[in-house]
Amino acid sequence: MPFRRLITIIVFLVLNQALPVYAKDAGGFKFSNMRIVFLEKDKAGAFVELENGNASPFLIQSWIVPTDAQSGLPTEKNASAVNQPFVITPPLHRLESGERYRWRIQQVSKTGLTTDRESVFYVALKAIPATDKQSDNKGEFVLSPIIYQKLLYRPTALETLRTDMVADQATFRREGEQLIVSNPSPLYMTFATLQVGNYTVADDELYKMVPPFGEQRYSLPKNVTGNVMWRLLNEYALATKAELRPL
Repeated sequence: MPFRRLITIIVFLVLNQALPVYAKDAGGFKFSNMRIVFLEKDKAGAFVELENGNASPFLIQSWIVPTDAQSGLPTEKNASAVNQPFVITPPLHRLESGERYRWRIQQVSKTGLTTDRESVFYVALKAIPATDKQSDNKGEFVLSPIIYQKLLYRPTALETLRTDMVADQATFRREGEQLIVSNPSPLYMTFATLQVGNYTVADDELYKMVPPFGEQRYSLPKNVTGNVMWRLLNEYALATKAELRPL
């Protein structure tokens, strides 16, 4: 029997952010919604759907991961299922070509959740190509993307609050070559666009969320001056109306 070697390449695609790669159609997989908002009162849970637009089937492995407080990106640190307040089922599903499937997210504890502010997690979906076990290829590269979708948890006290209701509450100040954004609201703020004068903050910085009742820092060249213009991403991953404020 010929020797068969599998080399797995992991590709991280984070949806619901502002970078150009974060599209509705990631690697041939299509999503019915861009953000998942889990309200505390939703005893039936929340759902995430994925459609396989590829010509071949994939095994989809699913799990919940926490968010890194500094970067706003998913982190596998402390991502053990026993530490998570949510579970997603089924943990493994074969997604046929052209099939759309729905996973269910349920709350199983209150670990890490607060009652006065929003919490953010990520749904991780790892797409593993269903390979032919009888292949005679001596070497084969297997592309296994991990696609992350943001999961927003809102306690009862915040269930009627929306991003567009707090978008104008952001405040800004400058410290050297950094723009510091303060968020006095109980919701996370993710910028769709952030501009000072004629300078636009780079897309690869906009993934950094401004936490509730907290601050975030963004690079700002020292010669940049002018008003701050910004838009946030709302619950549908659409930009809110433009806001303008002097720096």
